[in-house]
Amino acid sequence: LCEIGGTGKSCQTILGHDINNGHQVQHTVYKNRWQGSRLVKGGSWALLGTTMAPGFTWEDFTLGDRDELLNKFPQHRDIILNLTRKTDGLS
Repeated sequence: LCEIGGTGKSCQTILGHDINNGHQVQHTVYKNRWQGSRLVKGGSWALLGTTMAPGFTWEDFTLGDRDELLNKFPQHRDIILNLTRKTDGLS
């Protein structure tokens, strides 16, 4: 799980069962942070769930736009390219 905060600071958390090697079985992502995730190299599956409080509303949701994120956080180019899709203006 990768997070990028409004100031551009980033962190990565490995969610998994191997807590002796730094994995976490759960993690809290705080408000106003971009987040994205994918399987670790060699991973074949994952079962994830998200609990939000207060509850989810579409009004509070923003899907990250690749170009906007690259413009705002150029230092995280590789992460952004890895976790976003190229958009062509279609919704």
